[in-house]
Amino acid sequence: MILTVDIGNSHTVLGVHEDEKLLHNWRITTRPACTAEEYRIIIDQFFTAVEPDFEDLTGLALSSVVPDTVQSFRRMAENFLQLDPLIIGPGVKTGMNIRMENPREVGADRIVIAVGAYQKFKCSAIIVDFGTATTFSAVSENGDYLGGAIAPGISISTEALFDRAAKLPRIEVDNPRQVIGKNTAEALRSGIIYGYTALVEGLIRRFQQEMHQQKVERQKLQHPDSQKKLKYQETHKQEPEQQKQHDPNTHPEKSTEKRKEKNPNQKNEPQKPEEREEKPASCLVIATGGLHGYIVPETDIFDRIEPHLSLEGLYHIARLNKID
Repeated sequence: MILTVDIGNSHTVLGVHEDEKLLHNWRITTRPACTAEEYRIIIDQFFTAVEPDFEDLTGLALSSVVPDTVQSFRRMAENFLQLDPLIIGPGVKTGMNIRMENPREVGADRIVIAVGAYQKFKCSAIIVDFGTATTFSAVSENGDYLGGAIAPGISISTEALFDRAAKLPRIEVDNPRQVIGKNTAEALRSGIIYGYTALVEGLIRRFQQEMHQQKVERQKLQHPDSQKKLKYQETHKQEPEQQKQHDPNTHPEKSTEKRKEKNPNQKNEPQKPEEREEKPASCLVIATGGLHGYIVPETDIFDRIEPHLSLEGLYHIARLNKID
């Protein structure tokens, strides 16, 4: 059995895996000051409540965006579980190429969910992780991490609004009844939920457009005749003005033969195979993270909801690094 631990800014998620299956998972509040002994008590209580015994653990994979928690969890794993934890970071095999200017600055949380998504679906994907920050990650059809975007999370955005606007009441964030609120509380809920939904939809659509364009450009470069075709198009982009003046097709009234009127029942001639441009398939749009429940019900832009994607990515990385 392998224990996977994803420590985020607000919550820590733990999972127990055996034979490619996620047997159990738990979520606790992240406490940067938590000691190794406190982690031991938490782990002990979790395993007491389920059938597997922590003594059956053969490996541990840890991802953390809170540096202060790493050493405490490492000491707990070594002293209590007698395991040398695999801590995701630079130098650890992930099976994914990081196409960033500085791959070392990409958060471990973004890498593990990207790995989890690609290993599960084997296709290009946009993964939106709803947490303290909402992160958008793009993965190519070849399993490369292309980059992403980071936006303030829905919770911290809401808290900032309440803290900075003195006259606005602090309300419980919930799904609004309608877009046009009839009171202040409803107006706040509408702005928070529908406004954030629009942010998510807008970024995803921009991701889709950019990823589609990049894929088309890669396909053109990979085609053996692409360079010749591009050079030909550039050379014949615009005919000389003098040639246009003597071209009878440029001046229909001077043409010896009138243009044929289009027959609405006439079928278009099929394109030749070399002229047909294939449109790349759209990528999968995936929602994950603890706060996805606020936004996902308000939009149809997501194809999949995968709440345990980070744990699944950690498990795959653990197996890739010979931890089993």
